[in-house]
Amino acid sequence: MVASSDVILRRYSGPSFESALDTYEADLASMSAAGWYPVAKAWGWDPVESLGWAVGGSHWRPGRGTLAVTYLRSAPKPQTSSS
Repeated sequence: MVASSDVILRRYSGPSFESALDTYEADLASMSAAGWYPVAKAWGWDPVESLGWAVGGSHWRPGRGTLAVTYLRSAPKPQTSSS
């Protein structure tokens, strides 16, 4: 099981998928450097938000112009002794 503090949802807005994707890609390097890795994406193509998405145990509907990205924090790898 993954602790809720190890999962976050970030929203990237834009007038088009391409512009939202550009914002996401610009953020990706800093998120990865901080130990967060994308595990799911959803583009909010449904302008009336009639399509539900299960995110973190609750229903969330991406709106028009929103790219939702779920990130999972990478657990630190155990260090091995060199002996």
